[in-house]
Amino acid sequence: SDLPLYHGPHLYAMFKKMIKDHEFFSNTAIIPFSFGLTHLIPGERIYVIVLCYHERYAEELVDSISKFPKIDGKGFSSSSMDLIEYELFDMESLMKEEMHHISSLCNLPHITLCFYTPLRLKRPGEYKERGHRFFDLDLFFNNRPTLKELFKSLPSRIPIKGIRINISQDLVICDCKGFWIDLPYSQDKTLGGFIGDLKVEGEFNEELLESLVRAQYFGLGKNRAFGFGYFTIEQSPNIFNQTLSFRDYLFRRITSSEGLHKAISSLKSRAPGIDKIELSDILSMPDRVAKKLSDQLQKDSYTFSPLKIVSIKKEDGGFRELRIPVLFDRIVEKSIMIHLEDSIDRLLSISVYSYRKGHGVKRAVKKVFSIIRKGGYKALKADILHYFDSIEREELFKMLRVFLRDRKLEVLISRWLDNLQDQAVEGIPQGSPLSPLLSNLYLDYLDKELIKKGYFYFRFGDDFLVLFKEEEHKSVLETIERILKHLNLRLNKEKVISFNEGEPVEFLGYQISQKRLTPLGREKIGSKDNWKRLFSEDFIEGIPIYITKRDYGAYSDGSNLIIKREDKEVVEKIPWKIIKDITIVGRSFFSNGVIFRCLYENIPVHFITIYGKYVGSIISDTADHTGSLEEEQKRFLKDNPIFRTS
Repeated sequence: SDLPLYHGPHLYAMFKKMIKDHEFFSNTAIIPFSFGLTHLIPGERIYVIVLCYHERYAEELVDSISKFPKIDGKGFSSSSMDLIEYELFDMESLMKEEMHHISSLCNLPHITLCFYTPLRLKRPGEYKERGHRFFDLDLFFNNRPTLKELFKSLPSRIPIKGIRINISQDLVICDCKGFWIDLPYSQDKTLGGFIGDLKVEGEFNEELLESLVRAQYFGLGKNRAFGFGYFTIEQSPNIFNQTLSFRDYLFRRITSSEGLHKAISSLKSRAPGIDKIELSDILSMPDRVAKKLSDQLQKDSYTFSPLKIVSIKKEDGGFRELRIPVLFDRIVEKSIMIHLEDSIDRLLSISVYSYRKGHGVKRAVKKVFSIIRKGGYKALKADILHYFDSIEREELFKMLRVFLRDRKLEVLISRWLDNLQDQAVEGIPQGSPLSPLLSNLYLDYLDKELIKKGYFYFRFGDDFLVLFKEEEHKSVLETIERILKHLNLRLNKEKVISFNEGEPVEFLGYQISQKRLTPLGREKIGSKDNWKRLFSEDFIEGIPIYITKRDYGAYSDGSNLIIKREDKEVVEKIPWKIIKDITIVGRSFFSNGVIFRCLYENIPVHFITIYGKYVGSIISDTADHTGSLEEEQKRFLKDNPIFRTS
């Protein structure tokens, strides 16, 4: 099945076809707990809450579901489901139980409304006409005296006489974390809503809190029958908070043997982490590795390992430090990435072209060209200073939390982040399979804010281009800096470049003018061509070194390979830990220290003539690579606890 992130309308249609009682559905709401899944797997167990506002409908529902027929409908075509278990709750009793805690809530400085299904909000007409599709705190709340509008239709939904909804105080939303999502509803219509947490502060009396407690069971906003607008009060022990603990679909998929096996088969890097276990070791027994990892993850006994530090050369001659996880951690992180990739991708703006299937550099520059060729636009190109190191993990986790609502997965990701904290890693490591995906998610606010301003905006990694009219020039840079400040990020001022109208724009390795789109030479492609290398998972194998000039010599100096000219001037220093192999061309000089260090570091040295003919190689033949295959396998199993059966 192919489902949108939130499939309440699809489940509603499925139940409606099954029960065929219109009166029933005028008093019922269908709330799926499988939010974030874009497909269902055969044999998978899912949880659905069905709110029936009359007791007789609940009895009818159970009877109908126990005879679940074959399903036909969008997203569930030719599917079949079986009722495994169910539990009936009396809503009024549940609400009364929560009322005992209201007095303690009155003393809190704030409460948090956690919308686990999309909150449908009415957009002002002019925004709707402009195609405004995402959540905007300023638009929906800041200019309204209270949250009354959310509660306008609530009294008519409550079938219990004598309940009075009274929200008389001004309530201020002091913090907001969430996303706006869209889902197809018909051929030419979508339904959009906000998921996430709204932290509300103000004076909370018992009457107000009683209204909020009851609202949890009846929803807020539009389309509540489809399950839209349902929330929990974080500080209140309501039944939905308990039921939400069952929402671990993503965790189960990520930690299954099948999911981990898929992650193993998709790994490309052969470089070992700090434990020196190589990919070839894993690939020799993938089923066993996947099963062992799955058991540890599902028994909550898996721990992340320290990271290995490697360096790669930057264009300016310096080096960038990368933190490389051990292969077992990389498998877990890769599995998380694989299972979150499609869901997070559906949250991202169309202006994002990095690390996304069907997007990429060529699509980005073609879109830029289609706008520039019309004329009338200035451009500003910029990137973010030390972006990955500057990502605030706590804020990133809040974003993931409101999106996932999968508590076991939250714990797993939290442990991954804690492991970074323990090793004093700033931001998120560029060597992790998760980093590209999370880096896109973290800039979602920047993407949508700039689009809201009406600019043409294109982002690849942390490189972005903004096209705007002449009269907007002064405000563009101020707007970008203000948005980045909200994310605790800063522009790289040295790389901010402005292009006047009619002046060719250079972006992502292309020169883009009103007349043509021209690829630049490799030396001018720019730093972000390295993004592909950084995240292709093969960069950490190291770089090849070629010594080609007779007047150049290679020497070993501690942790670096030194390249000198005949006059002894140092041309370059290259850390040994980033070198993959060395090729000596012709009669270029190298010291005995270089050969010794290459043998010690297991770095092959190859010799070719100036015409390219291969002469031979010097390759380490240490004890670690000798012995029979059987002996090596025994030693490998003994030294690596994850492969032990007891």
